[in-house]
Amino acid sequence: MSKSQDGLASVAPESALCDWIRRKTGDSLLAQAAAVAARAERAGHACAWLPDEGFDQSQLDRLRDSSWVSPCVTGAPFVLDEDGRFYVRRNAAAEEAVANSLLARAKSQSLPVDGIAPMLEELLPDDASCEQRAALAAGVGRSLFVLTGGPGTGKTTSLLALLLVTLRLRLLAGSPDSARIALAAPTGKAAARMVQALRERLGRLHTTLGSDWQPALQVAAGLEATTLHRLLGHRVAGDAMLLAADVVAVDEASMVDLGLMRTLLQSLRPGSLLILLGDPDQLASVEAGSVLADIIAAAPGTLLASCVRRLAHSHRAQAAFTGLLNAVRSGDARAVRGAAEGHAAPLRIKAVPDARALHGVLQAWLRRHEDVYSGLLKPGLHPRDALAMLRRVQVLCALRHGTFGQIALNEAIEDWLRRQHQVRPVTWFPGRVVMITQNDRESGLSNGDIGVVLDNGSGPMAWFEDATDEAGTPRAIATHLLPPSEAAWAITIHKAQGSEYESIAALLPPASDSPILSRELVYTALSRARHDADLWCTDAALDAALARPVRRAGGLRDRLLRRAQ
Repeated sequence: MSKSQDGLASVAPESALCDWIRRKTGDSLLAQAAAVAARAERAGHACAWLPDEGFDQSQLDRLRDSSWVSPCVTGAPFVLDEDGRFYVRRNAAAEEAVANSLLARAKSQSLPVDGIAPMLEELLPDDASCEQRAALAAGVGRSLFVLTGGPGTGKTTSLLALLLVTLRLRLLAGSPDSARIALAAPTGKAAARMVQALRERLGRLHTTLGSDWQPALQVAAGLEATTLHRLLGHRVAGDAMLLAADVVAVDEASMVDLGLMRTLLQSLRPGSLLILLGDPDQLASVEAGSVLADIIAAAPGTLLASCVRRLAHSHRAQAAFTGLLNAVRSGDARAVRGAAEGHAAPLRIKAVPDARALHGVLQAWLRRHEDVYSGLLKPGLHPRDALAMLRRVQVLCALRHGTFGQIALNEAIEDWLRRQHQVRPVTWFPGRVVMITQNDRESGLSNGDIGVVLDNGSGPMAWFEDATDEAGTPRAIATHLLPPSEAAWAITIHKAQGSEYESIAALLPPASDSPILSRELVYTALSRARHDADLWCTDAALDAALARPVRRAGGLRDRLLRRAQ
């Protein structure tokens, strides 16, 4: 057995599982394989590929002889497939269920619907929208529609058009009820941004569309968005466990893990439409799986192809930023550095090899954006204006702990605010930016929600965007009633998914061998910016990240490919 296998038993929490299986079965090889699978799952993989972990063919054969191991999903605790993928049964069962549900929806025949093209022409009249119209024509009448694309390609605009067409078709068919639509995203921040973007576009359509569209527009104006966990948590017993929705649209689907996708698919009514929107080049879910990327990878030439569309044309004015993201997506370090050249470049790369350099670039960033940081401290600031300021700038960190982590940068920023603007040394000072770190049903706040503390005479209150309010009115919660929270002047890149800012600064650890570095990490960070970005890193770290695309171990893609031919 390899040294890497021998060392696993001493790594918590895998060691507990390893020891328990060894005591229960007396099988050291099985115990080591289980530890490998547990470690892989903790890293986001659905399974462990044992040949890569040093297990040879004789060891794989011995594992297959164990009563605790099965070649497929049965009552055995573990699954070892013919390719050497070793699963905890839960993950193998989730892959099986997700693959079956997706393919069943893909096989559902698209209903022939007349008059779609003129409707889409009205909703998306510009020449630049031809791509969107062609994509959406494939989504009407289906049970599954996957729409992907990078920032600025029009995914939200396309979603609204598809929802409005669905609502109008139902009304034209004489249905007494409008289509029931549920909007969701993996985080509260992403859900708030989703509904905010939809309402902004609705406001423009109200003035351009004729009276035939007004009933559909009126229904769409009342749509709310919630977190996916909260949506699925509202089910009750019996048949009502199925979601009472004809259309379920999930934004930022790249963040949806294997287990959550399984629950979602099993909660949908037959004949309902599932719409998944997302960017497969972003970081995958924190938990096991890479479902969106697997669906897209399995689509070409298969049954899934008719359900998947990708938008490539960027509608953003900053075309140079689109080129930068394309360079990151392809891992072209030379082109990424080229995007940082010139006065109007969308990217500024700053060398940060140590704590002293980090202090320097952080101070320069704070001075450059002092209008935002000092603006948040102004007495009498309206909550809506304060929350709008939070969408202008954000510092992002690859790490949470250590010199180059989020916690240290938050401390440094608050120290700067106290020195430069005489901020009182109290926790809940007016202007403090906070992030919720734990879901809280009572307050309605979710892990990742970001707000700002203000005091307009009645004590410190934390203000948050409210995705359930049609007018977009912020909501306030007394600071002493907040669920667990922390400063959010700087947040992790993972937590930033689903958010968008005018300008960002992204900090990478300086060591090129840091395991967190990946192409998707850099892409996710830079794609949070609408206009420009700072990248604080070493040359070695940037090269290492761009050369390291994430490849999650799992069998969902192969399951889809085998059955979708």
